[in-house]
Amino acid sequence: MNTNKIRKISPSNRQLNYCGRIDWEQKEAPLWMFPSTCLSFACVAKKVEIVITNHSLYFDNYLGIIVNGIEKSILLKNTGEKEIIVLAESLDETEYQILVFKRQDTCHYLRIHEIRLHGEAKLVEWSPKWMQTNRRIEVYGDSVSAGEVSEAMGYEGKEDPLHQGEYSNAYWSYAFVLARLLDARIHNISQGGIALMDRSGYFLEPNYLGMESVYDKLSINPVLKEMKKWDFDAYTPQVVLVALGQNDNHPFDYMAHDIECESAKRWRKRYKSFVLGIREKYPRATIILMTTILEHSLKWDESIKRVCDLLKDPNIHYFAFSQTGCGTKGHIRVSEAVEMAQELYNYLQQLNLFRDCE
Repeated sequence: MNTNKIRKISPSNRQLNYCGRIDWEQKEAPLWMFPSTCLSFACVAKKVEIVITNHSLYFDNYLGIIVNGIEKSILLKNTGEKEIIVLAESLDETEYQILVFKRQDTCHYLRIHEIRLHGEAKLVEWSPKWMQTNRRIEVYGDSVSAGEVSEAMGYEGKEDPLHQGEYSNAYWSYAFVLARLLDARIHNISQGGIALMDRSGYFLEPNYLGMESVYDKLSINPVLKEMKKWDFDAYTPQVVLVALGQNDNHPFDYMAHDIECESAKRWRKRYKSFVLGIREKYPRATIILMTTILEHSLKWDESIKRVCDLLKDPNIHYFAFSQTGCGTKGHIRVSEAVEMAQELYNYLQQLNLFRDCE
């Protein structure tokens, strides 16, 4: 038996399962940009490695890994060069079920080059239940939907501790937790600091980009990579969550100041156009309009509800959490995200969605 044998698995191997809005322009080196993007596979091997390149703009960047149900994270090098990461290792040939996922938003991009199996190794058919389904959701949101600072345990209901990216984990965002509760695949188009419109929010300050400018893109961070269009025919969700309105109060909270001012009216007009753009892409989808429990003026939610009422679309709904706008001064921690996901799950169950996906 050749114990030094290494089997190299191409990213395009059909036994590898992917989920997320992925750039496949380079078929043998796909690019991951959005939080919650993931890869699952199972194998029998002595050691399992993944070869990646990390392209970083800010924060320390971490790769999320779950091996046989045990989760861990790996700090990535920010050299822009290939890096070999050990996913699992044992003395004997062992069967591994592995999920690799992107913990953070477009503060960095990942390119996947290959999987390496050591020993007399082989791939085995496997993927998590939620990746085997015809159920699909899509989320347009900010740092809360991306799971930023979610692992800051002990800071529930409090402002964030100082951090450099180590606490961010999209796997424990309410969006990804909801997908798993629904047994649904997810495209999580969420970005920390983003608002609806350009020149507001925090994303790419001072040259702010808003969701209305990037929602239809495959890459949304022009500092790292040229922006290009996404093919909406590649993924059709039955449920779309629009969770915007948190960062729109920067640099000035005009909605809280006067909900009838011209800026507020303009925002509602642009929000309506954005939602109609989503409806055009997905004529049959159920669209949920919402914010989150992160502290903000409820006048933003009032504006969202007004737009929802104006649309008069039976498949567009406004949803409010039990603590919308008042649940915490800081980002949403894991326990809070789980509660949010359960509330959303219960609401979606009442709507009797996915009935054609069984």
